[in-house]
Amino acid sequence: MLTMTMVMFAAAAFLTLAANKKVGREQTRRGLAEGLVLLRQMGPSMIPAFLIVGLLDALISPELISAWLGREAGLRAILIAIAAGVFVAGPPYAIFPIIGGLFRAGAGLGPCVAFVTAWSVANLSLFPFEVPLMGPRFTVLRLCLTCLLPVLAGLVASVLG
Repeated sequence: MLTMTMVMFAAAAFLTLAANKKVGREQTRRGLAEGLVLLRQMGPSMIPAFLIVGLLDALISPELISAWLGREAGLRAILIAIAAGVFVAGPPYAIFPIIGGLFRAGAGLGPCVAFVTAWSVANLSLFPFEVPLMGPRFTVLRLCLTCLLPVLAGLVASVLG
């Protein structure tokens, strides 16, 4: 995790220098200010997300996670994970710590991949934005074309993992 943090800080520093050279100090300062506004808006919600991860670790036994989402649970685990991915709304900084905690507690690779895939391509929280902006035809077509992807991704990950 520390390595990734250092890479991200290095990327931010590089982009700051590049922006400063390309668009000047004032535009770079505005861009950094926008980033800080996002941090102020989104940062506080990261705290409960990490607390939820810790509490789930305390409340749900590894045996239960393994029984329902472990490698031995097979297709049932993948389908449970897909259902959860479709219904669970949240930003990546909340979802990935949760799924990471489940993985460390005994969830199989296949169900974890299926969850993340379903969350990213078929999440119901997208509908209030997608239907009015893109229309129902687009939404239904996209869902039909992507509905098998989480199953396929989960099964392949189970075999490879």
